[in-house]
Amino acid sequence: MDDMELLSIAEKYFLGDVNIAKIWFKKYGINGETPVDIWKRLAKLTAEMEKDEKQKEWDSNFYDLLKDWKFVPGGRILFALTEDIKNKTGRRKITPFNCFVLPSPEDNLESIFDIVQKAARVYSYGGGVGIDLSKIRPAGSKVNNSAIYSDGVVPFMNLYSAVTTNIAISGRRGAMLLSISDKSPDLTNFINAKKDHTKINSANISVKLSDAFMKAVETDGDWEMFFKVKDSGEEVKQTVKARIIFANIVENNWNSAEPGILFWDKILHWTPNEHFDESPLIGTNPCGEQPLPAWGNCNLGSINLTKFVKWAFASRAEFDWEGFKTTVKTAVRFLDNVNELSIKYKLFPFQEQIDESVRSRRIGLGVMGLADMFVMLGIKYDTEKGIDFAKRLFETMRNTAYEYSCEIGEEKGSFKMWNYEKWSKAKFVQNMPDYIKEKAKKGLRNLTLLSVAPTGSIALLAGVSSSTEPIFSLEYHRTVNLGDSGQGQTLKFYHPLYKRFLDKKYEMDESIWTTAHNIDWKFRIRMQGIIQQYVCTAISNTVNLPATSTQQDVHDIYMTAWKEGLKGITIYRDGCRENILTTKKSRPYELIGKTYQIKDEKEDTFYITINNILEGVKYRPFEIFINSKESNEYLSVITRLLSAIFRRTSDAEFVIKQLEKSSKNGDGLLLKLAQVINDHMGIKQSALNKTLIPITTLNLSKEEKSDGLQTCPQCGKKTLKKEGGCEECIECGFGKCSI
Repeated sequence: MDDMELLSIAEKYFLGDVNIAKIWFKKYGINGETPVDIWKRLAKLTAEMEKDEKQKEWDSNFYDLLKDWKFVPGGRILFALTEDIKNKTGRRKITPFNCFVLPSPEDNLESIFDIVQKAARVYSYGGGVGIDLSKIRPAGSKVNNSAIYSDGVVPFMNLYSAVTTNIAISGRRGAMLLSISDKSPDLTNFINAKKDHTKINSANISVKLSDAFMKAVETDGDWEMFFKVKDSGEEVKQTVKARIIFANIVENNWNSAEPGILFWDKILHWTPNEHFDESPLIGTNPCGEQPLPAWGNCNLGSINLTKFVKWAFASRAEFDWEGFKTTVKTAVRFLDNVNELSIKYKLFPFQEQIDESVRSRRIGLGVMGLADMFVMLGIKYDTEKGIDFAKRLFETMRNTAYEYSCEIGEEKGSFKMWNYEKWSKAKFVQNMPDYIKEKAKKGLRNLTLLSVAPTGSIALLAGVSSSTEPIFSLEYHRTVNLGDSGQGQTLKFYHPLYKRFLDKKYEMDESIWTTAHNIDWKFRIRMQGIIQQYVCTAISNTVNLPATSTQQDVHDIYMTAWKEGLKGITIYRDGCRENILTTKKSRPYELIGKTYQIKDEKEDTFYITINNILEGVKYRPFEIFINSKESNEYLSVITRLLSAIFRRTSDAEFVIKQLEKSSKNGDGLLLKLAQVINDHMGIKQSALNKTLIPITTLNLSKEEKSDGLQTCPQCGKKTLKKEGGCEECIECGFGKCSI
């Protein structure tokens, strides 16, 4: 396809963004299909699951649902559902489901390695996997082979990560989440497993924390971990203060954004699955929005909320509630037909996955463009008005989806393990309106219906904000090749809705625009908690923190998330992964910094200069100098040592703590030096705040300010967003687990 054709398609479907058009043809329209081609293909195939006399009607309905990005199915559905699925021989082995949860490996080598083979097969079909490791005996327990003692779960974490690294489909590496129970005596080893940054690079990790554990953290209680080895009867017990374990989780997350947390009791008891013991939840998919039983799958799709705003940006802007409800119904039927199509043509890696799909017929209907919709309606994301609107939106979505699933259940039959008594006892169901519970007595098509997945790639296609996340950034920079020379030029790009706003010069308050890095985390959690009340599975969401955030911030976010009823939480502190340095960094030709003036006890004046280096998306100290009226060999040695440390680590708090400890020996200048570094980093309010005099300041122009983007591991450009519990590259479309 030549450049003119690509530009034409970009203007027709992707708001003129040629780069998004390239992502489309790389990931979805690989045979040259345009979006219209795929909308028609998907509408036809899913309509074939209806009665003959109804197929033409539903073909039209599904096409109207899909066109112009009103509803976007998961990326695997876009890619996998073609006429080729009908070929009994010679067809491609591919699945329309983004992810699965595999059975937990049993406590023996045969089972552990069997899961390796199963994960590899799922990857070969294009899916990701979640695996819970709680059944594996902890380190130090006895084994009946030449090893004598077990090494626990960590070696097998490396094993599972390795298979993810080595199985790639069309350049797309598989996604994996490894989890463990808070009762495992190997919990601490699991939490610390990724401290060695050369290992387990292809799997994310999360801990399953119970209410009992969180209450023990609150009260500073003991936490007993227990494992009984089946083949020997050996009992392994370990008792630790819950706060020690929790502090370890916090520290690791602050350093490298892992582990994530799954609030497991909330997951188990706030779902229609609660009393269906024949299909118990054991883990989640890689991004955490789908708690699933063994062999469960993610059948995902998202409604574009911006399509229901009338008179956008105007004072009379309003939301089309009736149009939204109609779309919810049609999307539920579409995803249910994806299930039916996949069962009929066996589009799963394993028969057990087909069986589980028949048992439960789970779907995961979500949204995208919530933040954009708010702006179009004149509602600021982080306001009470935003909270109230989100509450009404998701309550409407839940009620509409479940009511319509009842109608399909009466029409086509319920999921195989349907039992009204079990279903109606679930806490999530008891909060539904009585008319839905009454209607369900005649049947229910799907055990679960709603899920808020990360929508990185498909939100890029539709040109809207991702899922329920705030807008990530209003403007960012991309390096593009212009002309025949192939030389790169850095250009400024805008969030699509913001560009529309700037181009058309709408008359509205610009303060309505807010981004992920500017919203208080407490509000982010409130918003997610409100939405979670109406979502029967879970929400994949990332709280973005500035680099200067502390471990106490991470601690407080976790505790607040638990109290607000979240099922899980992902935290990403800017640059925390890119700032992991293992070797000395060479000095650039030019650095920018600040010089501070302080006085010691003798009123002698000292000038402390701290120069910064841009690393990831934030500036951090790289070197430090102290000048005074008279030369001082002692201070020269101190600054050389401090500069050497700064060039090898981004952990300024470590430096501050060591200086504070040394100052206890009576050296007041070291304490003041610690406080200067503290103030420079903005870690906390300095005690010397009133006496510090900045001589020079580090001012970033608007163009130089951080946009929160990280380096993409695939294309190598600083175009990777961390949001939605996942990551997505706006340049090449790379994403570990986004749909």
